[in-house]
Amino acid sequence: EDTNDVAPVAVDGKFGYIKKDGEFVAQPQYSFAGSFSDKGLAKVVDENGRVGFVDSRGRKAFDSQMFDYASDMNDSGYAFAYNLLMPEITTGTESRNYNEIIYSLLSSDGKVTELENGTGISALCDDKYIGFRQAQSKDETTLDFTREYAVFSADGTQLTDYYDRIVKSGKLLIVCDGIDDDSKLYKAKLLKAETLEPVGGEYLCGAGVKAYDSGAVLLKKDNNSFIREVLLDDNGNEIFVSYDGSHIVS
Repeated sequence: EDTNDVAPVAVDGKFGYIKKDGEFVAQPQYSFAGSFSDKGLAKVVDENGRVGFVDSRGRKAFDSQMFDYASDMNDSGYAFAYNLLMPEITTGTESRNYNEIIYSLLSSDGKVTELENGTGISALCDDKYIGFRQAQSKDETTLDFTREYAVFSADGTQLTDYYDRIVKSGKLLIVCDGIDDDSKLYKAKLLKAETLEPVGGEYLCGAGVKAYDSGAVLLKKDNNSFIREVLLDDNGNEIFVSYDGSHIVS
């Protein structure tokens, strides 16, 4: 059972939506049909792999637009999507590789906000998103100088500076800002995802920053300059610091 007593159903390998009384609101036609979000939209995938959304009456949302990728709709009523654009073939000698990725922010009220080419969305944070652009300057000492990241409100207002990396982990944002001279790791700080309030202390992390459902795992130097793993809760409090022979698995 799902929103408004409507749920996804599979018939002969295709998916649609059915009411509690057995009436179809969307005939089986999709290769995937997801559950409805709190805001009443569900993600569907057609036979060509294109992704869109439907409401609990089976109607396609966002003027029936389909995308190459779309995230799930979050509890605040937002998702992000993108389309891959191929170059126009005029002489027959052009590469067939995709040369543009156009991102859009989708809201449950039906609004589609297309971002400028060269910018994108890496993650949603309730009614905010982590956006990225091509790095304005390249520094050979950085671990990843192709993109830089900032947090934006749903209307596109930039809420933070741009940083080397921003990753959402639990209810925290891990913000990577510059490189530690000794370890050559990112210098990291923490923000609360909801309020962008700084929490916790100063940490380190590698280029492959891991995200968790709750809290975060980062690195810090101890008094002897040994690098230790640190387990933090969603408030930025240190729960556990690794010692010789120990390791935080998950």
